[in-house]
Amino acid sequence: MTLLDVVRLLARRAWVLVAVPILMGATVFILTQGQPQTYSAHTTLYTGLVSGYEGDNSDGVDYHAVKSAFDNLIGTVEARSTLKTVALRMLARRVAAPDSAAAPLRPSTRKQLRDVLPDSLRRSLASLTAPRAEQSLHAALGSHPSLQEAIFSGTTPFSIPHLRDNLNVQRVGNSDLLEMRYTGPDPALCQQTLQLLVDEVKARRQRRQRQQMGDVVSFFAVQADSARRQLSDRVDQLREFGVRNEIINYQEQTKAIAQARQRVARDLQEARTQLRAARSARDSLETRMDGRLDRLRSNESVLRLRRRLSELSAKKALQVEEEAPTRASLTARIDTLRTRLSDEMRRLYRRSHSRSGLSGERILEPWLQRVLAATEANARVGTLEDRLASFQEQYRTLAPLGSQLSGIRRGVDIAENQYLELLHSLNQARMKRKMETQSALQVVDPPIVPTEPAPTNRLVLVAGAGASGFILALGVVVALFLLDGTLRTPRRAEEKTGLSLAGAYPVHPAAPGADADLLARVESILDAQLLRSLQTQDPSMGRGDAAPDVLLVTSTRRTEGKTVVARRLCAELVGEAHRVLHLSPHGEAEAPAGVDVGAYDPDRPTFALTERVEAVRRQNEHDLVVIEIPALVERALPVGLAQHADATLLVVRADRRWSRADTHALQALQAPLEHKPLLVLNGTSLDALDDLVGQVPRVRSPLQRRLRRWLQFEFRASLPFSS
Repeated sequence: MTLLDVVRLLARRAWVLVAVPILMGATVFILTQGQPQTYSAHTTLYTGLVSGYEGDNSDGVDYHAVKSAFDNLIGTVEARSTLKTVALRMLARRVAAPDSAAAPLRPSTRKQLRDVLPDSLRRSLASLTAPRAEQSLHAALGSHPSLQEAIFSGTTPFSIPHLRDNLNVQRVGNSDLLEMRYTGPDPALCQQTLQLLVDEVKARRQRRQRQQMGDVVSFFAVQADSARRQLSDRVDQLREFGVRNEIINYQEQTKAIAQARQRVARDLQEARTQLRAARSARDSLETRMDGRLDRLRSNESVLRLRRRLSELSAKKALQVEEEAPTRASLTARIDTLRTRLSDEMRRLYRRSHSRSGLSGERILEPWLQRVLAATEANARVGTLEDRLASFQEQYRTLAPLGSQLSGIRRGVDIAENQYLELLHSLNQARMKRKMETQSALQVVDPPIVPTEPAPTNRLVLVAGAGASGFILALGVVVALFLLDGTLRTPRRAEEKTGLSLAGAYPVHPAAPGADADLLARVESILDAQLLRSLQTQDPSMGRGDAAPDVLLVTSTRRTEGKTVVARRLCAELVGEAHRVLHLSPHGEAEAPAGVDVGAYDPDRPTFALTERVEAVRRQNEHDLVVIEIPALVERALPVGLAQHADATLLVVRADRRWSRADTHALQALQAPLEHKPLLVLNGTSLDALDDLVGQVPRVRSPLQRRLRRWLQFEFRASLPFSS
């Protein structure tokens, strides 16, 4: 199905596509006459929900939180409890206060008010103030079923369903503003309803904010106080630990001890190196001296001087660099003792000589120096080792203290961070409570009594009805076209029957008009195509040197138009200068000029028809014999005649379906034939003949020709060929 076919389908059913929308639109227009007038009042509130979040969100506005806040506020406005309070308060004010105290109601609204409240209840409320009347209505709501039904399920302006259905609450863009619009039949009641609704929403929001923020502030206050006490306990524990273990600054103390230990370890290494060097040199010199060396060593004065020198060297090793005066004094005393020990040794050994013959004075001097160096180094090594051992003892004491101190300090840090976080949350909650308390709902545009009725949606309803009617009609037309199972077009006829198409003829209008000439031109083209198809199947058809050819024209059912097709075929054959004999049941009332007409009785046995055809073939007075066979589903096919047939035309009507009975009849027809029948589609539309004639030669305007080319996606200009 091409786009051109769709346009043709819509053009043929244009009256449906126009009549149905007009009918539906007119129906809605008539039904909406006398629609009651409604009035609309609105008010605008400033919420502060967007700007109010700047105090606790340094990164900007949290739009998700703002949207949730607006949704909560709109939900509060549309809540059932809110609307119930507004409905009862509106009733109380209208019953307790006369019309002079407020805008007067319309008579219809007054009647609805009398219907809602029972007479006894209305008289008891007339003498009360509005707040007392509202309390009485709340109390009477459970004991008066009629009042309860009117409030919770009624259709009056004082019912919850009516308030919910006619109330529209929405945010104005991305701003802080909230717009509330109420539509009702009474202008005074619209203004009063919005005013009462705004007052109730403001009161509910303030109560909820005070309750929520009060609970949050109390929670953070309790938690912050508990965290402060815990932090104080941790700080006291840290102070007591430092006093008990004499820790002023653990890091600096351990750093100083580590540095001192490194210096002692370095000095001990140097002293040990010096001791080994001095001992090695002393032993080397002693091997060169004789046995009197023992007397020198065992001399009492020498021993005393050596002990004294060792003590002073140990004291010097314990001195640090910062104690310069004391260190210098010890150095001077050590030099003095060295000089005395050297003089004493020289005096005792002044006449001695070495084994190699050297002078004793020359060996004694180096030996004395090495002895003194070894003595000093030995004393220093012992002292430094003792001091290094004391450092190790301090390490063993300070190591567990450091772990304990780190744990206590970590606990202090955790307690401090927790306290600061809770204190920050407490301050934020207090600030938010102050901001939300101060940023109550403010009425920017107060509601007023509307003076003009709200525009009705009558035109929208009429337009919607018309559009719905057009869519409905279009859907029905397309659905009927898609569900249409008739043969309809030559292509569908070939697909359904399985036969090759020999020709097709258009349907004739009931009343002849301007299209008579067009139909004549198209039918002449189709006649030529039908004859050409027969000649293609049998090239020797109609030659005078042989027996006449037999052409069978039949159909599977009655009223298919086979008589018309046979008559036109005979006329076309006569135009080709053939002698034609047309045999039909009961004869032809009107026959084309030059065509011989014969009749036979279809109710008699078919053997007689077969004998007559054989006699005609023997006489050889005609070139072609066109035999019209009755409907195959009703009559039997003459088998003997079918064996003599040179071509067979099966005529089918385009406005019917191809059924299983047609298939069975076609199979019975094909069984005795030596050739395949050709199909002739009768009664199709002119538009469906484009597949056969190329383009139906209608008179078209330039716009129609251009539109046709565009619908076939032929956008290029046609070439200027004249023929």
